[in-house]
Amino acid sequence: YYRKNYQEALNYMRRANALVSAHPQMVFEQNFIKVNLGELYLLTNNLDSAQICLDESYRFFSEIQHNSAVYYIETQMIELALQKGNMALAHKMIERTAPVGHLDANMLTIRNQYLQHYFERAGDYRRAYEYLKRDCRLDDSIRSERVQTRVAELDMRYRQDTIVLRKEMQIQRQAGEVKALKLSVYIWVLVCVLLVAGTGGIIWYMRKKREFLRERFFRQINRVRMENLRSRISPHFTFNVLGREINQFTGSEDVKNNLLELVKYLRRSLELTEKLSVSLQEELDFVRSYINLERGRVGEDFTATVTVEEGLDASRVMIPSMIIQIPVENAIKHGLVGKDGEKELTIHVSHEKNGICITICDNGRGYLPHVTSATRGTGTGLKVLYQTIQLLNTKNKSDKIRFEITNRNSGQTGTLVSVYIPFRFSYDL
Repeated sequence: YYRKNYQEALNYMRRANALVSAHPQMVFEQNFIKVNLGELYLLTNNLDSAQICLDESYRFFSEIQHNSAVYYIETQMIELALQKGNMALAHKMIERTAPVGHLDANMLTIRNQYLQHYFERAGDYRRAYEYLKRDCRLDDSIRSERVQTRVAELDMRYRQDTIVLRKEMQIQRQAGEVKALKLSVYIWVLVCVLLVAGTGGIIWYMRKKREFLRERFFRQINRVRMENLRSRISPHFTFNVLGREINQFTGSEDVKNNLLELVKYLRRSLELTEKLSVSLQEELDFVRSYINLERGRVGEDFTATVTVEEGLDASRVMIPSMIIQIPVENAIKHGLVGKDGEKELTIHVSHEKNGICITICDNGRGYLPHVTSATRGTGTGLKVLYQTIQLLNTKNKSDKIRFEITNRNSGQTGTLVSVYIPFRFSYDL
């Protein structure tokens, strides 16, 4: 604007107008820019656009009684009326404008120039000359102020440069000391990094070694448990001898058949204990065989039911070996044998969330682990089962097997065993 490159100034002012127009709350700024746009339109001969901008801003600043802005806009309107050839309107604007006290020198210069133009058009060259002289005096004053400002600025820069030079010399003297200090710091940092890296490497190695030993320990424990459980059951050759001798037995056929079923049960028990997991179908078949063998021991009032929810494929669902057999054996041995009246045992398998739920329920004496009785056993089966579940859950980080033994409620005696087994459960150790 001050270099009189009005077209370029107009481009910048349009960008400023677009910026503030995006913020409706900036009303003052929007009208302030309209004043400048009006003047630039006037200087670039866009008289209609200048008229619109000046009229809108004039109404706003008149309402808020911003006298200096109103004075400046009226000055622009004098020149606009002159360029449109409306001398009457220009004269009216000159008569209406009232002084507002101290004004910026640049604003006075612009007004003097426009008044000079007016009196030249009106033919009053004496007054036009007066405003020309006022403009020259103001211009000289502005130049003088600019020169003084420039001298003061140069003096200040000289003082600042002197101070900066002294500081630079002081900084250079200290640079050597800082470099030596940095070098020592870098050396110590490198030593610390090497120590941390070495310590981290040792910790990582020890952790990996500990995990390896832990894995090997778990495998050894599992192998020992399986071998220990298998050692409690007669080996295969014993079953072969028993089968041969029973076939030569000449006594009662019922006794002979029971003995053969027992041999089959024991042989199947040995096969299952050699596996860590079996299908649900295999486990249920094994349990049914065991229940049939124990019917005579439990009594005539004994009823056992095994149900699998429709839609479950028992042959494809894998479960830990003996997880149903051991609770069923405990229910018959410690709960139902020797009990008077009806004796009931139910096994129910149902779908639950992402796995299956197995419940083994009896109406026996109940679960009394701390009470000594004639039927109380050693608890080896449950111990092995708990340890196996704990070992498998350790290897499976997400969903785990849940095994719970409680007494029946609602006024009924008996034991309730609840087992939850996820579908996606790994049995790899």
